[in-house]
Amino acid sequence: MARVKEKRADVWMPLYISDYLADTSHLSAAEHGAYLLMLMHAWVNDGRLPVEDERLRRIARMDGKDWRDAGAELRGFFYEQDGALRHHRVDAELERANANISQRSKAGKASAEARRVKRDSERNSNGCSTDVGTDVERMHQRDAERDGKPSPPPSPNTIPTSSGVGASHGVGPVDNSAPPPLSADAVGELLVQLEAEKGRALRLSSRAHEALLRIADRCIGVPALLRAHALACARRDADRDTSPVNPGFLEMFLDEAMAEQKGGTPSATDWDATAEGVQGKAEELGVQRDPDEHAIWFRLRVIAASGDQRLMEREVSKAERMNPGEFERVYRLMYGVAPGQVVA
Repeated sequence: MARVKEKRADVWMPLYISDYLADTSHLSAAEHGAYLLMLMHAWVNDGRLPVEDERLRRIARMDGKDWRDAGAELRGFFYEQDGALRHHRVDAELERANANISQRSKAGKASAEARRVKRDSERNSNGCSTDVGTDVERMHQRDAERDGKPSPPPSPNTIPTSSGVGASHGVGPVDNSAPPPLSADAVGELLVQLEAEKGRALRLSSRAHEALLRIADRCIGVPALLRAHALACARRDADRDTSPVNPGFLEMFLDEAMAEQKGGTPSATDWDATAEGVQGKAEELGVQRDPDEHAIWFRLRVIAASGDQRLMEREVSKAERMNPGEFERVYRLMYGVAPGQVVA
């Protein structure tokens, strides 16, 4: 069997040009070349350079005289640790690159599992019964066998069901419940992967982790998360915004996504959760949707026209968690003035 090559961070090296030039303005052209060669050698060797002068000279590709003139200056960019020369910026960027590789790997696994659950859900809606709990148990069993651990015993509360018309042939209770809700880490990993598939790099800040915890508290499943992400992407496209969908932005679309998952007719208190409910309220209030108006902004206009302070304050609060620009736009829409001004 062919061995899968482990992904490494040495394929490309980031170079922050303004920072580099600020630190190296005193170097000659030859010294620039030597310094870059030393940085690249460190990058592909886990951040390490040899301490021996002759080996460094060869890495820098300088002759003896040039190295005698510039060697001490070039060494000054590095520090010695554990018998090797290291570079603070290379260390930090290698750590970040390796963390991103690990994160993308985990997100890829989460995305694959999400697609599998989505396919099972679609088959189930078309009349093909599936047992997600059983599939998850099989997945854990495969992981345990791969890691050399004993396989967990099957749960007594789940049994395979028939894949077509007819009843189950098993004996005992059948668990046809939905898969368990996603954890904050799982939401983050899946969101990073979804954005990567769209060519956008998402980095999860400390503020993003706070939003992930709030999302996890909503007990959201994979289908609702995928729907919320689709709605968020539509909003980005409508605003011609190429920024990645971060957890705080995604959070704005959870209500609508979860309401769609539940289905049914919206009640008088949650009319804003579905497109049908918004349209019904708009007709009641006489609010017309502009031809090119995005559904999200139409919904916000209808909320503003309704005068429902609870909904208005909720939308303003959600926008405030996103960014100052979004907060000001939504605040003006709801109250007709800029934040901080007195409403007449």
